[in-house]
Amino acid sequence: MPAATVVTGVEETQALAGRTLGTSSWVEVGAERVDRFCAATGTHPPVGPAGPTVPGLLVLSLTTTLMPELLESRGFALSVNYGCDSVRFPAEMPVGGRVRCTATVDAVGVVPGGVQLALTLVFEADGQAEPACVASTVVRRYL
Repeated sequence: MPAATVVTGVEETQALAGRTLGTSSWVEVGAERVDRFCAATGTHPPVGPAGPTVPGLLVLSLTTTLMPELLESRGFALSVNYGCDSVRFPAEMPVGGRVRCTATVDAVGVVPGGVQLALTLVFEADGQAEPACVASTVVRRYL
């Protein structure tokens, strides 16, 4: 597991703007995880030309698993996934494959009571030429 970038408070968080935080460790996405995700969302596992694939939204949801490896924010009472400006799923990811995330902080702004980070997240599927997901996300940290 990579060492997370650790920041404390607003000023150190602002200094992250324009910085790539690094790449997380690999996480396997097996059939059991896909089945649980599909049961929770009321969907069926997708099947692509090469067989069963991981739902794109499941890949995106791994943000909460992988980002703590890349960024630890101290001095804040609350962190909120504020939204996504864009999400794309360029390539299918096969069930049983591995994924990892590279995160870049595009911008940091001050909001009432805290800071807002705009991030680009690229989810690389092991052995795939194109990423499984590319997302522009917004996270808020409140003091």
